[in-house]
Amino acid sequence: MQHDKQTTSDTGAPGWSTAAGNIAVMGSSLGAIIDAVSFAGHGYPVRLQVSVPEQAAALREGRCAFDEAGLAQQLVAAQTDDCLHFVTSLHRACHAADTLLVWADEAAADDSESLTTLLHEVASELARSERFQLVVIRSLLTPGTMDRLVQPLLERVSGRLCGEDFGLCYSPEVIRPGVALADFRNPVRMLAGANDEASADALASLFRWRLGKLCMETFATAETVRMADLLWQSAKLRFAEEFSSLCRRTGVSRRAALDAFKQDSKQNISACYLTPGCPDPEVLDEQVQALLSAWEEAGSMPSPLGRMSLVSG
Repeated sequence: MQHDKQTTSDTGAPGWSTAAGNIAVMGSSLGAIIDAVSFAGHGYPVRLQVSVPEQAAALREGRCAFDEAGLAQQLVAAQTDDCLHFVTSLHRACHAADTLLVWADEAAADDSESLTTLLHEVASELARSERFQLVVIRSLLTPGTMDRLVQPLLERVSGRLCGEDFGLCYSPEVIRPGVALADFRNPVRMLAGANDEASADALASLFRWRLGKLCMETFATAETVRMADLLWQSAKLRFAEEFSSLCRRTGVSRRAALDAFKQDSKQNISACYLTPGCPDPEVLDEQVQALLSAWEEAGSMPSPLGRMSLVSG
């Protein structure tokens, strides 16, 4: 299921128009607020549902708990253009919306009671609606949650069928605090999951104005890739710690060593180990293994590379 969002002009979703429709954003996280101001800034009528009245009032005044450059100004500007409204009622946010962007609380990004409660509320709104509405889950979910929990619950409670009566997609947004607004406008890749063409087409239409490639996959694949993103980031952070430790132990300049390390774009800074035909990461080259063993036997310092699987060139 592949889509080129920049050339998408029509969709197969019943009742769906490629014109900018009304958007409801549920949640008070940084991601939800970035969604709201970004779509509003691009001309979409947006209602951001925030359950705490005091928080909604603060946002109306341009006050936000997140230290994000330009966000306060965006909050005010979007309201001045009458594109962004803050509401506390879920029904008020959803009843006239064509798209529902759902951000679960950080603690609800799994099978928690909080996520289930939120999905029940969304399903109740779907049951009331006479139009085709696209529901987009934007939070991180553990792989399998869309197929196992989200879609069955929405269909059961709403009494409507996904792909025919409403659309459902999974499109987790990568949020980097401090540069979230810029990242939203210029993503390298937009990951999305859908199990039917109507939902996939509706999401492609919604994202058609954004830069970057839209990667449309199944629910399970999108969830797995997003989890892989986190694992890969974690592995790189662990490597960075090991690299710094190695430089300290050998007494060399970290900057000089890093500059030289990055010159190898074929193996060191590449995806070559993630493609078919790469060396088996479970098999250590004998020379590398011998080098690591000699390092540890030479003195009291443990090898900073001891927990890594390496293969020599």
